[in-house]
Amino acid sequence: MDVAIYGAQAIAFSTYKAIKEIYKEYNVCCFIVTSIDNNPTELDGIPVYSLSELIRMKFNKNNMKVVIATPESVISEIKDNLEQKGFTNIESIDSEKFAYLQEQYYKKTAFCDVLSSYPYGETKAELEIYMTKFWKDKELISKMLLPQYFVSVQAGAANTDVRVCDILDNEGDNISARNGDYSELTVLYWAWKHMMRGEKYYGLAHYRRYLMLDEKDLYRLENNDIDVVLPYPMIYESDIQVHHKRYLSEEEWMALLQALEELYPNYAEAYKDILKKPYFYNYNIILAKKNVMDDYCNWLFSILFRVEKIVNSNGNRKPNRYIGYIGENLTTLYFIYNQKRLKIAHTGCKFLK
Repeated sequence: MDVAIYGAQAIAFSTYKAIKEIYKEYNVCCFIVTSIDNNPTELDGIPVYSLSELIRMKFNKNNMKVVIATPESVISEIKDNLEQKGFTNIESIDSEKFAYLQEQYYKKTAFCDVLSSYPYGETKAELEIYMTKFWKDKELISKMLLPQYFVSVQAGAANTDVRVCDILDNEGDNISARNGDYSELTVLYWAWKHMMRGEKYYGLAHYRRYLMLDEKDLYRLENNDIDVVLPYPMIYESDIQVHHKRYLSEEEWMALLQALEELYPNYAEAYKDILKKPYFYNYNIILAKKNVMDDYCNWLFSILFRVEKIVNSNGNRKPNRYIGYIGENLTTLYFIYNQKRLKIAHTGCKFLK
């Protein structure tokens, strides 16, 4: 069956790679986008068409399945538009389906370990995951009863009198006022400095996205001596440099490379090869043992503070979340660099609408 994937960014390309690996009976014939602007013209040699262009080409809609692989916030609108245009065979890839595709893909390709593949034992791990909330966050349509190990923390509390959480990121040693650049990382910094005291697994989540962990997974962590749990890496075409070119200016990117060279030259050298790979850890989401989280945060924030000093030496620069995007790049670098030293497991990332 011919399949067209709606989308042309990381979710769409990761979906394509999984379909190609798992469902040999499917032939992905093209990618569809609403507008070709800011999108590639082809992915892995397969053309990317705007929807209007595809319709003009008179594809047989009855013989084509359209798989929507975009952020969930726009899936409903895309599906309605496709139905209005006469498409009937449509499948939407929500976060649950996407996680399944990623799980099956990585089980087959073995690039990274899948958490659900580990046996579970008798010891249940203790978790504490800090869920960032911001006073301008949109209200969620989907309501979820979250486990008690989630701790809500208001991000950027120093910049507003509005309160959405009992726990704030502007108490004690903090970088709350710099939330406009650091995004959810102001909560990670605050939690690292004030909350990570016991021998638990500590983590970071976002009010609308978090790691998918079921009850059995909690019995897998300690029993298999897992150091870190990360979301499945996204797959980029042709390598992960696509990410920084989309989200960072040249000045911001060069500041990161300079900071790495100054502070951690071994990482700077390794990054040259890692950048040529297609795997990238999005979202600044993590769960790790205390000692691992401590080492990671110490490494991460030393680099971010140096980048900030290079880019914004006079403190007058308009915030644009660039540090948050750099954080994703550094998460990718740190854990791929240390993948032989650390036992890293992966799971899906749940998105709430």
